[in-house]
Amino acid sequence: YLNGSDVPGFFTRRTLRVRVLTTILANAAGFPVGREGPTVVIGSNVAYLISQALAGPYVQEWVELAGPGAQNTLMFDAERFASATRIACGVGGARGMAMIF
Repeated sequence: YLNGSDVPGFFTRRTLRVRVLTTILANAAGFPVGREGPTVVIGSNVAYLISQALAGPYVQEWVELAGPGAQNTLMFDAERFASATRIACGVGGARGMAMIF
């Protein structure tokens, strides 16, 4: 997600549970798997889910339309939302790495 490619279903609650479980099992079994990579992805996943829940109200704006019988409409700034999500993923990955050490 950080490189601008949107992969649907990559950061979901289900994939978060699977990543946490498989990381625990792989390390407990003694596989030569580092903790750093999965922890960065898990941190990014958590940050992505939090940003999806919290950033929504900040990128929506009510706009008045002009003309006879015009009503207000809700505009969603997708570019700003994507930027906030990318920043959150980077910060989440850094927090995941910092958590190890």
